[in-house]
Formats: sequence, structure tokens, C-alpha cells
Amino acid sequence: MTLILKTLLSMSRTAVKLTAATLFFALLNGAYLLEGPVRASTSAQGTGAKNPLPASEENIALGLDHFNAHCAACHGTTGKADTDKGRAVRAADLTSDNVQSRSDAELFRTISRGVPGSAMPAFAKTHKPAEIWQTILFVRKLPTLTPEERARLEASIPAAARHKHNAGEEHQHPGAKPPTQPENEAHHEHPAQAPTKPATKQAQPSTEHQHEPAQTQQSQKPQPEHQHEAMQSTTTTQPRQEHQHETQPTTEKPGEMKHDAPAHDMSEMGEHAGHDMNAMNTTITGGPFKSMTAIGSGTSLMPANTPGYMWHWMKDDWMIMAHGDLKAGFNHQGGPRGVNKAESQNWFMLMAERDAGPGRLMLRGMFSVEPATAPRRGFPELFQTGETFKGRTIIDAQHPHDLFMELATAYNISLSEHVALNFYGGPVAEPALGPVAFMHRMSAAENPAAPLGHHWQDSTHIAHGVLTAGVTAWRFRIEGSLFRGAEPDENRWDIEMGKLDSWSGRIWFTPTREWSMQFSFGHLVHPEALEPGNLKRMTASITHNRSWDDGNWASSLIWGRNHELHGNSNSYLLESTANFLDKNYLYTRMELVDKPGLLEENIFGRQGLDQFQVVDGRIEPGPLFGRFFRVGAFTFGGVRDIAADSKLRIGVGADVTFYHVADGLNTIYGSSPTSFHVFLRIRPGKMHH
Repeated sequence: MTLILKTLLSMSRTAVKLTAATLFFALLNGAYLLEGPVRASTSAQGTGAKNPLPASEENIALGLDHFNAHCAACHGTTGKADTDKGRAVRAADLTSDNVQSRSDAELFRTISRGVPGSAMPAFAKTHKPAEIWQTILFVRKLPTLTPEERARLEASIPAAARHKHNAGEEHQHPGAKPPTQPENEAHHEHPAQAPTKPATKQAQPSTEHQHEPAQTQQSQKPQPEHQHEAMQSTTTTQPRQEHQHETQPTTEKPGEMKHDAPAHDMSEMGEHAGHDMNAMNTTITGGPFKSMTAIGSGTSLMPANTPGYMWHWMKDDWMIMAHGDLKAGFNHQGGPRGVNKAESQNWFMLMAERDAGPGRLMLRGMFSVEPATAPRRGFPELFQTGETFKGRTIIDAQHPHDLFMELATAYNISLSEHVALNFYGGPVAEPALGPVAFMHRMSAAENPAAPLGHHWQDSTHIAHGVLTAGVTAWRFRIEGSLFRGAEPDENRWDIEMGKLDSWSGRIWFTPTREWSMQFSFGHLVHPEALEPGNLKRMTASITHNRSWDDGNWASSLIWGRNHELHGNSNSYLLESTANFLDKNYLYTRMELVDKPGLLEENIFGRQGLDQFQVVDGRIEPGPLFGRFFRVGAFTFGGVRDIAADSKLRIGVGADVTFYHVADGLNTIYGSSPTSFHVFLRIRPGKMHH
């Protein structure tokens, strides 16, 4: 009877956990589905990845017309950004794989919204969705476009096209600040709406933006730089006009002066203005797709379409990026082994990149003040293990990170469009082993706790002494490292250099911008201070990110395996974070990990079933330390941004964690402990791709 009751109780607890997981994902999917109509109503492209317009010659020709008017000055007529102005502002090569691999919806989003903080304007203010889609059709043709095809498309531009230019004319960009003009010259505005039929001028077509040929039958008129058919009927001599677009249609009288459009003159942009569709989001360091936001910890790669929360600016030839994360709150760990603590997890990263010799140089520094903001014995976390405090193995807590989390340099040399040599290293760096470290993963970005499988998956993200070399070819990156295998010691404020006694190898595969996969293997020499012997680690991970107009959904599936003196042990992790309606986040993490040492007294003095022993003045684990237990943790949480702009995001969040307690641990952990966090999160604003 007792056995039956225990079985029913165990099934009941399992049912509760499964129900919670089901409800969480139902809410997540429900929120996404409810969000769909909102996205569709606020964005012309909705969520579709395909261009809604057919790739007809007329549509492509109209796209060429818009491209000539607004894009060619920086990107060049070929799209390769090989003009003086394009090189000065580091415009993107639109024929590159980095641009062409983006979905039509991503290109639409970038062109429509622009890139805040750069010279890339938001063309949705001045152009209809159909015109942006036509431009994308032409951009898709650029990689294979021949001079003969371009000439044929030029000839196919309809007579009533929006931008029909005289040879050699320069087109004023949307929202551009017009040059100073004599008082008797007027700016003529054109609403960015469907063309309205103007009053007919005898023997001339009626268009919204009709540019007359260089010679007309009215040769007595002064020739304008951009002469248009005004919305009037007149053949009298007219002053020189330059057209300026306006966001909303107007009914002003002909010749009325108005300056509502935002000032933005692409032709006047200074050097390093950062103009291109990716602005400062593009770098050879960012893997096969050259995406700045694909850069993870060390040389690891996230999906190329991952959103970036960072500040970025130019200083002379240097492109500088700063990002970080601060969480401060209350941590309750339940059950007999749990404690309550106020705490703060935090890190700040600074990167600077520039051309140097034949390649691209990046300097990286990452720092944390967790040695001062963590509880004295670490961040409480049931079943967590790894590293030491006062000579004792830390159990039921996550150790704080060092002040110096990374001090490294990367140097990448491009051999062709699809091949690059990669070099990386420094006194504090990350070897080529494991997935992206948890604090950098977008799938874990909102969760204040480290994974229980951290020391099976990504614990080498802080190694004192690393040298890495690799090659990026097509969608692959293959790399190997030499590094010091020992974990950082208890002094979190210093750097402990030593012999590079360990090695690792890793291969990345990024089939599309949405996916990133890796497999790695490493040989670590004496990584843990109190655990004898070396360790062999094997890891594999798959990360996916799906983006939409006002959010994204990032997920990671990770496996890690350690082979050491006690035997083999495994960790399994599935985590996911969904950002929807811009300011809302739901996240989950589900883990199963084989853990040793859980029978010992924990770091907070809670009694166990085994005792540490003092041998020759050193604290040694008890005889039961090497016994493994498979434990599970299931976390569900959410965050709401209470302040969100291009500079800063501040959110409030909370989560709850349920556990699977292995047989043999119930007497010290309880049968169903429950933990929770309540916290404030601060980080930089979101970059736009």
C-alpha cells in the first residue's frame, strides 16, 4: 500500500510539471498567434518571407528606377559599393552572400525601418510598400546582372515611372536636407501615396514624379536638376525646382514651401557614417553570414538573424560596440537545502574593430563585478555544482564570474567571399569548446540562473590563456584551440596564467541565417581543484532563432558529456525565449543532468548524508562524493519591459523552477522543492537589422 501511495504521489508531481510545461507553451504559442494580426496590420510585409510581387520585367525595371534614385549613390550601380562614397561610408555589397541570404521580409524590414543611429533612412516614410518590394526584386538580380540586362531594364522603365532621370542627374534622397537656394526658388513636395492624376498638360504624360528629358519643346525654360510635372496646368516659365518627399499626402498649392521631411542627405554624409542595409551589423568576424549579432562568446556563433542589444558608434577608423546585462533581485531556493538571498548577476562587454593590414582586427574585453554583488558563497541554486569556496567544493550554488571574463584579440583575413582565416586568443579567453556561453545565448538572455549543466557544456568560457586558429568556408567554421585547462581559482579579481596544457576542436555549421549548430571535443588537464585527474568533454548544440517585426523566438538544444575518473556523465538542456509585441518575454529551461557530490553538506552549511574530510590540512570529498544522481530542473518565467527605447531597456521579471529529485536525495532535498526569482533587468536598447 505504501508503495502504491508513493507511486501515485510521484505520478501526481510529474503530472503537475507536465501540466505547467504544457500551459507555458500554450501561452507562448497563443501569444504568438494573437500577435500575428497585429504584426500584419502594422507592417506591409507581415510575416511572409517571400516577395508578394511577381518578378516581371516591369516590376524589376521599376525597382531599378528606385534603386538608381535612392541607392546607387552609395551602393554603386552594380550594388558592390565600389564608389568613393560607398567606400567612405562602408556601404554594404548588395551582391554579397551576407545580403542575398536574407529573406525578402528581412530586406523589407530594413529598408522600411532604416537603421537607427546610422545614415540608413526609413523609406516607409516616403515610399509605398509596392515600391520597396520592387526595389527588392531588383536587388535580387544584382549578383548576376549584366550590362546588357541593365540596359534592357532601363529601357523597360515605364514612361510614367516615379523616378525617370536625365542622364547625369543626381537624385535627392527622401528626407534630405536641400541645399541652400535663392529666395525665388521653391521646393516642390510630392506625397508618398498612390499617384493622383494631375491636371493634364497638353501633349505630356501625367505622373506624380515625371522627369522631363534634357531637351523639350519649351526650350526657353531654365532646365531643372529634377524637373517634374507639377499638379497644375501651366506652360509659363518656372523657377528651378528640387523635389522633396513628404510622409503624408498634402494638398498645398503649387510652389508652396514646406519642410516637414526629416533632414537626411545621403550625399552629404561624412566618412564612416555607417550607411548600408546592415549598417554596423556587418563584419567578417561574424561567421559565414558576416553578421555582427552572430558573434557569441569567444569564437562561437549564434544564428545570424539574432537581435542585438548593444550600443555602437564610430571613432575614427574604429567601429566600437558595447553591450551587457544587469539583473538584480531576490532569489528563493526551496526545500531543506535552499536559502534566500539578494543578488545581482552582471557583465559588460566592449569590442572595437578596424581594418589592419590584410585583415580585420577586433579587440574584446568583458568584465563583471559579480565578485562584489554575488552572495558570499555564490548564487543559491539547488543541485548546482562546480569550482570551490574556501577550499570546499561549491554545492547548491553557482560561483560568481571573475572580474576579467575576457581580454582577447581576434584577427580575420578574408581570402574570398566565402573563405576566411580566423585567429583568436588572449590572457582571458574562450577556447573552441562547447556552445555559446549561456549569458550570451538569446535563448537564455532573460533567465538569471546558470544552467545546471554549465560544467558539462560551456564552463570553459573563461580560460586563462587561449590560442585559437580556424577557417570559415562557405557555411562551416572549423577551429582548434590550445588553452590552460584549470578552472579559475577562488580569487575572482586576478588572472592566473599557466601552461597551455589542454586542447579542443570544434566545427560549426550555419545552413541559414536562422540556424547555428556545433560539435566539439576537448581534453582538459586537471580542470577542478578538488577533483583529481583529467577530463574529456564532448558537446553538441543546435540553436534556432525566428525573427518577426516586433520580436523573435530563440531556442537551443544542448548536450554535454564529461568522461572522468568517476565515469561518464551527461547533461541535456532545452531552453527557449520568445520576445513578442516588443516588450514582452516568456522563457523556459528544462534540464536533465547527471550530478556527483550532492550527498555532501552544501556550501551554505545544510547537512548531507556524506561529510567532507580534512587530509593533510586539505578538505577532501567524502567517500560518497563520486556517486551520480540524475536530477531535473524545469523553469518557466517572463519579463516585461517597463522602459524600452533605442538606448536602454529596463524590465521586471520573475520565474519559478520545479525539480525532479532522484531517489536517494529526497531525505536531504525534499520530494518536491520549488524555487523562484524576482528581478529587475537592465541592458542596452535593441539594434535593428
